[in-house]
Amino acid sequence: MSKLDKVKQFLRAQTDMFTISELLTYLRLELTVENVDKISQVLVGEALAYYVPTEASFENDLWVARHTFFSKRIFSTTISDYELKNNIYIPGSRFLPFTNLGNTNKDITILYNGKEIKKKQAFMPFDKILSYYFLDSENTVSHLLCDESQSNVDIFSENEEGFNLESNFSLTVWDFSEIYDKYKIFANSEPLIFLIRIIDWELGIFELIDKLCEIPSKEKQEHWFDIFDYGVRNSLKILPVNATTYEILSFTFFLCDTDIFITDPVPMELFFEKRDSFEVKPYGIEEKFWLKEEELPVPSNWFDYPANSDSVFDDFFADLNLPVTENIITNFIINSIEQNYAARFDEEIKKTVLSELTDFFLPENSSDEKSECYDLLESKYEFFSREYNPFTDSELKNFREATIVFYKELFRQFTEIKKYKLETKDVDRQTSLIFYQVMFKMLQAFDFLSNMNSSEYHFLSMLLVTVENLSFVFSKTKVEIINAITKKRTNM
Repeated sequence: MSKLDKVKQFLRAQTDMFTISELLTYLRLELTVENVDKISQVLVGEALAYYVPTEASFENDLWVARHTFFSKRIFSTTISDYELKNNIYIPGSRFLPFTNLGNTNKDITILYNGKEIKKKQAFMPFDKILSYYFLDSENTVSHLLCDESQSNVDIFSENEEGFNLESNFSLTVWDFSEIYDKYKIFANSEPLIFLIRIIDWELGIFELIDKLCEIPSKEKQEHWFDIFDYGVRNSLKILPVNATTYEILSFTFFLCDTDIFITDPVPMELFFEKRDSFEVKPYGIEEKFWLKEEELPVPSNWFDYPANSDSVFDDFFADLNLPVTENIITNFIINSIEQNYAARFDEEIKKTVLSELTDFFLPENSSDEKSECYDLLESKYEFFSREYNPFTDSELKNFREATIVFYKELFRQFTEIKKYKLETKDVDRQTSLIFYQVMFKMLQAFDFLSNMNSSEYHFLSMLLVTVENLSFVFSKTKVEIINAITKKRTNM
């Protein structure tokens, strides 16, 4: 069992708050500042628990597992005319704050009177689907649809200039015909509002309660809106700038707690229908949920190291503040072995490969650091020279090569940034933001590549296009970075 699985096992068993000290004891890890920091990063980075500020010492700070906090809570949801007419339900953004980070809508289970409500496929235009994913960007919804079916991938891929707006996409929906037959008689001038109980947050199990939610009075609705608005604004102040909409809204419900989880709660979607405080706005190469009237801040770093990294490779490169992960090393090593497969056991070939990679990743570092890096690379080389089979790797080869080629360009730019101590404030806001986002997506690409199974190979063509698009975007911004570096070099 991995360390992460053990952490999840501990959290599932919690019925109340816990301390990091208790978790470290369970994991049989020594109570040190370093271990406290690492396990805290895992809890936050994997969206597993919330920190509860206290005046206690750092090892006795209180935490609450998200599974503990959300399980058994009740929220409400409105039913649209379209859903009622078609006897379906689309959770979409309405379930966003209450789901496990690892679960998409199609992964969740909804029960009714103890039985699972059946899922089915519905077909509808992109704009209709987007209306139910009102807190997600078009890019996020596009990825979700690609994960749904190959037919959706084909629709996106058939035209380089964009898909046909009249195309119908396949989407997982829930068959609510039995429920609507019982309750649609009450659908008059006001929409139907159902109560949903979160049975098991981690597993994504929900229950539709067999009674309608009371229609909120205008006063109750406005009071709930005020609390929710306050919670979102404070979440945006507390959370890091790169926090997702999911993290912001989940944290909002945590901050507001019993003030927002009330009897007959107001549906969250009504807030976004009736108040105009927040929006999903352009943010570099992405879109981000933010205050409508405020400019979005940008990260102060060129990149952030993945919070869930805990291998010796990740520790080594994180300590050097380099955007290199074990997954990146794995793919570089595999690529090198593939190119020298017949001679992979030749000592001179191995030495040349490892020396070149060491010099690439650590061009300006000390001999001790280079020696440690070489040893780490060698351990990977020894393993994959025995285990790697190029004849079963043909599907991934082209994507790996394209990803490495672009990453090399990106990493060389970063080493120049690091060498001349260029800060994000030395370039335009958009330039530093785009560099940060591109680097983040490349770290994700290598992570996905390293953990990909054959059932996911149909995504490769789209992933290749994504890498090509990132390369194109970067080519437009790197000029300013080069100019800023030249200016720094001149003034040194």
